[in-house]
Amino acid sequence: MKIGLTTYNVPHLKTQQLLEGLMAKENYQVTLLAMPFKKYKERSYLIQHRPQMIQGPSASELAKRYGLSLLMFDEANLDTISQLDYILIGGAQLIPQNLLFEKKIINCHCGLTPMVRGLDSFKWAILNDLPLGNTLHFVDSSVDNGPVIYQKKLVFGFDETLEDLAKRMYEEEIEMLLNFETHLKNPLILDLPRKNATKRMPRDLEQEVITRFNDYKKDFLMTENVHHTSIVDTDVEIGDGTKVWQWCHLSEGASIGKSCTLGQNVYVGNNVVIGNKCKIQNNVSVFESVTLEDEVFCGPSVVFTNVKNPRSAINRKDEFLKTIVKKGASIGANATIVCGVTIGEYSFIAAGAVVTKDTQPFSLMAGVPAKQIGWMDQEGNRVSQQPKIDI
Repeated sequence: MKIGLTTYNVPHLKTQQLLEGLMAKENYQVTLLAMPFKKYKERSYLIQHRPQMIQGPSASELAKRYGLSLLMFDEANLDTISQLDYILIGGAQLIPQNLLFEKKIINCHCGLTPMVRGLDSFKWAILNDLPLGNTLHFVDSSVDNGPVIYQKKLVFGFDETLEDLAKRMYEEEIEMLLNFETHLKNPLILDLPRKNATKRMPRDLEQEVITRFNDYKKDFLMTENVHHTSIVDTDVEIGDGTKVWQWCHLSEGASIGKSCTLGQNVYVGNNVVIGNKCKIQNNVSVFESVTLEDEVFCGPSVVFTNVKNPRSAINRKDEFLKTIVKKGASIGANATIVCGVTIGEYSFIAAGAVVTKDTQPFSLMAGVPAKQIGWMDQEGNRVSQQPKIDI
């Protein structure tokens, strides 16, 4: 396949990185297409959202290194350029209308078009509470609004800095351009509203981006990891990487650890504590006074209670009994855990069992009421004797 790669007639980092990746694939015949570099007045900024680009070998040095043709990207070379299958944007000024071949020139924009487009898109997305991500698209006469090929939202953690996110955005931009063929065959276009193109961000607004960055991350993580049909009350803590699926309700004061999964229609009561790496399947209610430690598994429709002798006409909220499910325990589908018990580390509660008493670590419990019928190891295999807890 014949590929053009646009660059400047000066050293350019992105061109070097793209060219190195294209040559490693060994199935492209690459032509470098140089454009004049226009130097603008230097500006002071607070957020550097891209690496310093003007560095490294020049276009002529790269052409010599890889044995490539180097042409000016202009009308004089129109016939040769028109024979290329695709042209990838490394570095480029505005492309003249007569060189805008339909669905041939491919760019990756550091924003999710048509919602985030124009200059400083990374910064404007954060300032305007919009998701971060890149868009691979064909270039036309519009401002970052050509036909979309593939879009990818940036998924990030709360501990990441502005510099971390900017670096990852740029790295994914390079990756998407290098894998343009795959994306052409498997397009992904998000349904996003169209907004106006942005200009360079003033310094005072850059400071505002820095000031509210942590709030942006909290808002974004909540939006991205919690399905829009779910309800999250005030003062709920949700750890990094946790996913909350459809029609869940997380009540006030609940704390959910990192890398958990809450399936459809899960209810989490007031002030409930759920540890890290827990998996709670569909239709489970974790009522107030229940604590799940790390790596607990709750199968579909597991039932917890918090009052032993409920009556509709009598308020017994002051009589809730604590239930603790220790690290690594598994509770099978439709099992019932009567309140006031402790499920031992790595206990295995069989489907449909009704647990009314404390269980030993690694115990296998089954029946109504549940009785111990054996032992399970840390990996969930049945064993002949009680394993030792791996501290």
